[in-house]
Amino acid sequence: MRYEQYLNEVKNIIDFKEKTYDHLDINLRDSLTSGDLGIYGQSIDSQLYSILSVLPNNEIVEYDLTDVFFGGWLDISRVKSIDYEKIIILTEGKTDVEFISKSIEKLFPYLKDYYHFIDFDEYKVESSASALVKLVISFAAAKVKHPIIALFDNDTAGLKEMKKLSSKISR
Repeated sequence: MRYEQYLNEVKNIIDFKEKTYDHLDINLRDSLTSGDLGIYGQSIDSQLYSILSVLPNNEIVEYDLTDVFFGGWLDISRVKSIDYEKIIILTEGKTDVEFISKSIEKLFPYLKDYYHFIDFDEYKVESSASALVKLVISFAAAKVKHPIIALFDNDTAGLKEMKKLSSKISR
C-alpha cells in the first residue's frame, strides 16, 4: 500500500462522512472506517498529520477534550496557567449578557474564565440589534484577532440585522 492511497482513502471517508465501528477489516477502506481513520500500529501524531493534510485549508477542526478533562488526566492548576485569548461574546443588550454569563457560570463553571462580555453600564454602549451590527463591523474593520461570537435575539429586528450583517461580511 502506498501512502498516497492511504491519504486518498482518508479524504474520501471524510468527504462522504463514512464512518462505522464494524471491525471487519477486510480491506483498507473498511479498516480505516472502523479504526478512526488510522492503521493499526500507526502513531497518533502520524494519524492526525495524515487526516489534517487531506482537509481543505479553511476547514474547521474540533478536538473534543471533554473525556480528558473530566477523566482526571489534567492537572487543573497547569491548565489554568495557560495563556489564552478570551472569546468575546457580543450581544444586543445588558440583559443578554446577564443571562448568558450566569448560565455559563451555573452550567459550565470551568468555562467562565474563557469568555468576556461587553460592559454596557460602565462604558454606556448602545444596545440594539443595529448597534450590534455596527460593533461587529467595527471589530472587523479593526482586524481584531480575538475570537468573537455575536448573538442576536430571535426576533424580527435581530433576524433582519443579522441578515444585513451577513450580506456585508460575505462580500
